[in-house]
Amino acid sequence: MPVISRNAPAFAVNGVYSAANGDDEDYATEFRGKIPTSLVYDLSNVAPARRGRVVVAWYNEDTIWDASAISSRSYNEPRDYAISANRETPGGQPPSDGWTTLLRVSGNRFNSRLHAVDLTGFSWLRISVSAVNGSPGNDDAAFNLDVHDARETVGDGWWFFGDSITQDDMSHRGGPTFAQQVSAAVPSRYPAQQDGGIGGWDSAAPLQINPATHQPHISEYLSLSPGRYVSVAFGTNDANQNIAPQIFYSNMAKIVDAVLAAGKVPVVPLIPWGCTAGIATDGPKLNSAIRDLWAAYPQIIHGPDFWSYFAANQGLMSRDCIHPTLPEGAVAYRRTYARAMLRAVYGVSESP
Repeated sequence: MPVISRNAPAFAVNGVYSAANGDDEDYATEFRGKIPTSLVYDLSNVAPARRGRVVVAWYNEDTIWDASAISSRSYNEPRDYAISANRETPGGQPPSDGWTTLLRVSGNRFNSRLHAVDLTGFSWLRISVSAVNGSPGNDDAAFNLDVHDARETVGDGWWFFGDSITQDDMSHRGGPTFAQQVSAAVPSRYPAQQDGGIGGWDSAAPLQINPATHQPHISEYLSLSPGRYVSVAFGTNDANQNIAPQIFYSNMAKIVDAVLAAGKVPVVPLIPWGCTAGIATDGPKLNSAIRDLWAAYPQIIHGPDFWSYFAANQGLMSRDCIHPTLPEGAVAYRRTYARAMLRAVYGVSESP
């Protein structure tokens, strides 16, 4: 799903930060606008064949995946928005009328979304945000916006689900992203990636019922994205809580079952090496449970061996003995993940 919107002419309504921040290569920059706000792309320079079935992806990583799940704050996160398209002649300023609404979203509470839409015959794309999840001083809308050519598939999307290690290390910031590293090795590919890390969560948390929706968190989350691959990276907090391996295995098996029932592919890495007493004692036991899970579910793609990697590179582990350092450890974490998936998914034995 190569990105077709990179550096396209970009325009904003009520913009605070530059519209061009939305589609440049640097995800550390982002578009920001006061509500109501719109970000508009002129995609006329993209070949019409690449402007048919697309995936529209937006990311706001100022906020964690689901802040409401742990009663955390949201920052400039789109809540109510619409994606629309226009057939008007390109060039100059965006058209003032003639827009066709492709979809509407109300009540979003997540830091990113992927939407498959049909842009056949359209030259312009617009996302209009009318309400946000915010906090004092952060009640605008802020995000990066990519448009992917999805002629061949809408499935090259990755949702990285896990705890604070995922939250810190699988974002779009702090160095080359997972997707950028895949694209560097396979230029025809540019997966859409979402950071679903939630700090403090263990393997039991995704199975809990959301009292607002009366659904297990994991089932609700899996219904949101057209992407195919779901990374399930839990265990560090389980180890620090001395959770028994059989309980951890049961929780992880239920998550894997939910991923498979949703028609998606689970990817499960090993827990990173750490130097707390809990991780040192129970980490190997839980990694043994993950290997048992790999054996029981041949559908699982084996994720990276983060235990061996960080045990061999202990200088990349922070003083809390839990999290990889920022930014060096995080860069190493996502590089290790990208290299493993280039081999396992994209058929590339060597990567940049």
